[in-house]
Amino acid sequence: MKKILHILSIQQFTSSEVLKIFHQTCQMEKNAQRSVNLRSKSKGIVLLFYQPSTRTRASFELASHFLGYRILYSTEAAEFFSSAAKGESLEDTIELFSNYPGVKVIILRHPEKGSADRAAKIAGPYGISIINAGDGANEHPTQALLDLYTIYKLRLNQKPMKQIKLVVANDIEHSRTIRSLCLLFAKIFRPLEIGVSAPKNINLAKDIQNGLKDSGVKIIKFNDLKTAALWADFLYMTRPQIEYYRSKKLAKKFQHFRISKDFLDSIPQNYPCQILHPMPIDSKNFNEITDEARHHPRCQIFQQARNGIYIRMALLKMLLK
Repeated sequence: MKKILHILSIQQFTSSEVLKIFHQTCQMEKNAQRSVNLRSKSKGIVLLFYQPSTRTRASFELASHFLGYRILYSTEAAEFFSSAAKGESLEDTIELFSNYPGVKVIILRHPEKGSADRAAKIAGPYGISIINAGDGANEHPTQALLDLYTIYKLRLNQKPMKQIKLVVANDIEHSRTIRSLCLLFAKIFRPLEIGVSAPKNINLAKDIQNGLKDSGVKIIKFNDLKTAALWADFLYMTRPQIEYYRSKKLAKKFQHFRISKDFLDSIPQNYPCQILHPMPIDSKNFNEITDEARHHPRCQIFQQARNGIYIRMALLKMLLK
């Protein structure tokens, strides 16, 4: 496995590298569960989050803790509670931390597409690694890796990944997690088909469609979630990304794209469908997975979130060893 300096995009990974990350992730899960302390106090991590986050930020912090790496600085609302509020550029902030002793990895979430690449150009010459924790509507590579790892672990009867039937659903147009997951799945495991299910006039972005086509993956469209669930091994829900819509009156558009306990109970037992969601679930506006459905045996969202710790432990270990 070649030396990796940054984690910016799912496009940078080969099949063998992803499988090696998955193998390392299994080891990290065992280490965390056994409370193995792999301390390396000379290496430090900076978390720069310019957008809100719970799971990504917390799982990176827990991953750092379990590996024994120090978190030297962490902020969640950097646009308000850092010098960015005074007009400092992202490039200056990255160069600042790249000059600080002990900093080895900067984990960055930023609202602008391409911000992770901009940061990597500054940090790279210092030997500092950038991990893209989400750059606008572009990518979220570590989320895609944990999503695919969850599918890899949960597939029934160890079904070959190439034969897995995945449906991405709801706001498929604006979700960066769907973008990264579809492209990573297609590139690494070459599935025959990927399903999509969304309200009328909401479609996969053209570059995702082209990427799937280039990988020889056929896109299967489903007009409703029930038909999609009867076809799928995994139904990957997302919240409506209201921050990317001009009109906030979206409840009617997405009202039929909701998973309830009754919906899950109606799926015959011999059908394999399991529910994934990158979270957060928008309980306030849409409730796309209802409270009762979240603890249904078919719903794997909390195990999926827990896997985020282990995949990020594996990635940090890979960068810092």
